[in-house]
Amino acid sequence: RLVHSRYLQSNLDAENPYDLRITPHHLLDSTTIFVGINDGEVVSTISLVEDSELGLPMEAMYEAEISQRRRSGHRLAEVTCLADRRNDLKRFLKVFLSLTRLLAQFARKQDIDELVATVHPRHAPFYMRYVGFEKFAGLSRCPYAGHNPSLGLSLSFAKCDEMKPRWYEEIFGRKIPERLLQPQKMSPQERNLLECVCDDIAGKWTSTQA
Repeated sequence: RLVHSRYLQSNLDAENPYDLRITPHHLLDSTTIFVGINDGEVVSTISLVEDSELGLPMEAMYEAEISQRRRSGHRLAEVTCLADRRNDLKRFLKVFLSLTRLLAQFARKQDIDELVATVHPRHAPFYMRYVGFEKFAGLSRCPYAGHNPSLGLSLSFAKCDEMKPRWYEEIFGRKIPERLLQPQKMSPQERNLLECVCDDIAGKWTSTQA
């Protein structure tokens, strides 16, 4: 719901009767959703989509580039669906750093070699300077984010360890306990509900676009 709300405000998503953003990738066991909560309210979220039988969302734009990285033997995962209420910039940066730290350490625990992401060109310098992402794919239009401009970025953990970007110590310096890196499974009831919503939204989107 938070992702849909923020994407709608930024013209990255279309309205739907459920006020939810659900994609087929969200329903995979290989996808993990990270959530920041303040006083019982979800204030921030980000998703990690591991490479699977559905591939990665960004292959809609960068199929050749992703295929090349697969052939190199890298285990890939895409970072997507970042959303935050952004009532306070200082709080956003603090929560974003915490979620990034949790996501990155979880990904390494899953033996992921490289993270990939699509970002708006104006946001790319931030991710490159502070987190260590590098550009690997050129300017395109993102079909699942309102056809807004995007760049393909990648973060190799091996290269990150070597280069040590500005936030390296904050992200990797203090290890998160193993028990906190165990994801909570979606219940069958939740999965069934979200599958129905996903199918309905996809059907309405297809009809509208046609």
